Amino acid sequence: MPTVLLGASRPRGPRPLLGGALLLLVGCAAGQSAPSDRGVLPPPPDAPGIQFADTLGPCLPGRPGCPTPDGSAPRDGLGSDGDARATDGPRRDGPRTDGPRRDSRPADSRRPDARPPDARLPDAAPKPCELTEGSAARWLGSCTGPTGCSTAFSDDPGTVKVGTSSLRFACTQCGFDNTARLAAPAGGWNLKSYAYATFWARSQVPSSLGWQNGANGNNPWLVLRDAAGNSRRSEPADGTFDFNTSRTQWVQLQLPLAPAANYKVTDAGAFDLSRVVSLELHVDPWDFGFTLWLDGLAFGPGVFSQCP
Repeated sequence: MPTVLLGASRPRGPRPLLGGALLLLVGCAAGQSAPSDRGVLPPPPDAPGIQFADTLGPCLPGRPGCPTPDGSAPRDGLGSDGDARATDGPRRDGPRTDGPRRDSRPADSRRPDARPPDARLPDAAPKPCELTEGSAARWLGSCTGPTGCSTAFSDDPGTVKVGTSSLRFACTQCGFDNTARLAAPAGGWNLKSYAYATFWARSQVPSSLGWQNGANGNNPWLVLRDAAGNSRRSEPADGTFDFNTSRTQWVQLQLPLAPAANYKVTDAGAFDLSRVVSLELHVDPWDFGFTLWLDGLAFGPGVFSQCP
C-alpha cells in the first residue's frame, strides 16, 4: 500500500513550488506497485492548491509558517524580539483582545455568591450561652455569719463540667442564708417560654455535716426578681433531694419556674416572668464556710441566648 513520507521538520524559508503544488515524495514498499494518485492528499475545495509534506496537512491562508499568496516569507507569529505579534488573520492561539466581551454583565453579578446590594443575609441562629461561663466579674455575693463573712467569685478552668471554666463561689465564715446574684442584661429576661433553670454544682464544706435543709430552705433554692420588686422562689420539696451528693461529684439540678411535683414554688407579690431583672442562688451550710462551683447555668428547655 502506498505510504506518504512526511518531512522530518518544517522548512524555515519559502518552500519551492512545483506547478502550483508541493511535490509529495511517495515511496513504495518492496514488491508493491508504483504509487498512484491515492497517495497524494487533495487540497480542500476552498483552499489554494498548496500542499506541504509535513504534519500540518493542508496549508490555509494565515496559518503560521505558510507562504503568503504574494510569495513573501512565511510568518511564524513572532517578531524579531521574540514577542508575540498579531497575524493577518484571527488569532488561533489565545483569547480575542480586540472585540467586545462575550458576557457584558458586570463581573460582580456573575459571582455565585452575588446578591443585590440591599439584600440582607438571613438572621443567624441564636447562639446558646451559659450564665456561668467566664462571668465571675458580673456576680455579686451576700452572706450571713455571727463573726462576719466574705464572698469571692472567680472563673475556674481547673474544675469544669461544661465549657472551658466554671464559676467558683468561695464564702468565708458564712452560715445561714448565702447568696450568689446575677443581674439580667438591659431590658431584663423574658422567661415565659422557659420551664426551668438548670445548672451543675459541686461543693466543699468543712463541716462533717455538710449542707443543712429546713432552717432557711432546702439547698439549693432559686429566687427570681422582676422589675417591680416582686419575686418567685423555687426549691426542692422536703426530703426529695440531698445536696450533700455535690460534695463528691457533679450533680445537675433543674429548678422549675412554675409549680411542679416534688418542688415548692412560692411568690411574693404579683411576680411577672416576662420582666425578670435578676436571679439568685441560695445555699445554707452547717457551721461556717464553703466553696461552691456552678457550671452550665441556663434556662430551658431549648436554646437560651439572653446572656448579659
